[in-house]
Amino acid sequence: MRKLKGDKNPSYKHGMTAKHPLYNTWQNIKSRCYNKKNKNYKNYGGRGINVCMKWKNNFICFYNWCINNGWNKKLTIDRINNNKGYSPSNCRFSDRITQSRNQRLRCNTKSRFKGIDFNESLWRSRITGNKKTIFIGRFKSKYYANNKRQQYIIENKLQNFI
Repeated sequence: MRKLKGDKNPSYKHGMTAKHPLYNTWQNIKSRCYNKKNKNYKNYGGRGINVCMKWKNNFICFYNWCINNGWNKKLTIDRINNNKGYSPSNCRFSDRITQSRNQRLRCNTKSRFKGIDFNESLWRSRITGNKKTIFIGRFKSKYYANNKRQQYIIENKLQNFI
């Protein structure tokens, strides 16, 4: 890829290349969504995640949105709905704990339920977050284990774990 010089280079217009952490954030977002050689492409661009046109081609627009929406060095950009792309209506700034809870549902391939796995001839139900695991119990049926997990989440107001 040919480097653009002078006023043809988008970073020339704002002069913020690597001087500001948000520039690196912006570049990394675009790389995950559009660079097939990026190790995370399969989880972003490969799934159809993209960057809105407003941000994709205009760092200053992205920068201004970030500054006006609570960015600071301790927070990271987080997509509210992980099945949608990066845009002002689908992004926010979160701490690492909040962001770690906002992930695509992953499930055990055997049970097809998140937080349910087969262990020692019973279905084990658990919730994991904040570097802690809460074991709910062991059950004969994966459906009963999942129901107990959902019930525990509701009773303990842990909706971020659904």
